[in-house]
Amino acid sequence: MSYSTSKNRKAEGCDTLNEFCEELEKRSAGGCELKVWPGAYHELFNEMEREKILEYAMEFVEEHI
Repeated sequence: MSYSTSKNRKAEGCDTLNEFCEELEKRSAGGCELKVWPGAYHELFNEMEREKILEYAMEFVEEHI
């Protein structure tokens, strides 16, 4: 299943990004978290705030392994 934030495409049965995350949480072993980076695009590790993003990602991984 995939989710697109474009207005004309969405995951089956999910009307919002929050619903998609909730569905993914149900299907996963836990460890699904929605984090929105305002102003960021699709290449988060190449964004201006990449240090914050990498730090957040590392903390998430460390908490879930």
